[in-house]
Amino acid sequence: MCDKRKLALLLALFSLAMSGVLLHLKIHPTITWLLPLALFDAIIITLMFYFEKTKIYGFWLNTLFGLVGIIFHLQTSVTGTMSDNAIMLADVLIGYVLLTTEFEKRKKK
Repeated sequence: MCDKRKLALLLALFSLAMSGVLLHLKIHPTITWLLPLALFDAIIITLMFYFEKTKIYGFWLNTLFGLVGIIFHLQTSVTGTMSDNAIMLADVLIGYVLLTTEFEKRKKK
């Protein structure tokens, strides 16, 4: 069973990714491949963090999506990049906290 802190972090991870989905739908409604990619980030990667066996894969995918998104926004967009990048950076950092808190629990045992 998952404790309250982990559940709160998972909800924050999901909320930030869904914020990205909603922003992409509003800003780029004609780019059709963005929606499935953003939904994969919001749903599948968050679920990967929930299960112990897939947590490390979720972390690496989340970090990869975040870094690629930040780099892509810095290269292509002139306006609005700071808010997009702040959302992605917060998403990556929450993923890092989710990963490291489990490792700290294992060390204490």
